Amino acid sequence: DPNTWIASAQTNHPVKGRVYSNNVIFASRAFWDRLKQEQQDAIREAVARATEHQRKLSIAADKKLLDSLAEHMEINEIDDRAAFIEATQSVYEKFSDQFPPELVERIRNVEVQNYDYAE
Repeated sequence: DPNTWIASAQTNHPVKGRVYSNNVIFASRAFWDRLKQEQQDAIREAVARATEHQRKLSIAADKKLLDSLAEHMEINEIDDRAAFIEATQSVYEKFSDQFPPELVERIRNVEVQNYDYAE
């Protein structure tokens, strides 16, 4: 989570569309294919439950850190995403030629998922 990176480096911090850092679970195809269907189903269910729990923990930790940061810096909630996009247009103009156009387009088309930080 980027909020942990800025804890001692800034005097103000804009907040909108927080970054969610996920944890990935991998299994080789050879391992997975040796499992019985019931085992695969149990793993899928356990991962879904763990994912929900981990997200709640991550959201709570993020809120706690932001509350802590607010004690010594200004936290600026960004409510107008369109204005933020417009204000950062020069970044795309300056750097977009350094990246493949399809990557720039994918970045521009990212959908923001808002999680309930009140929990």
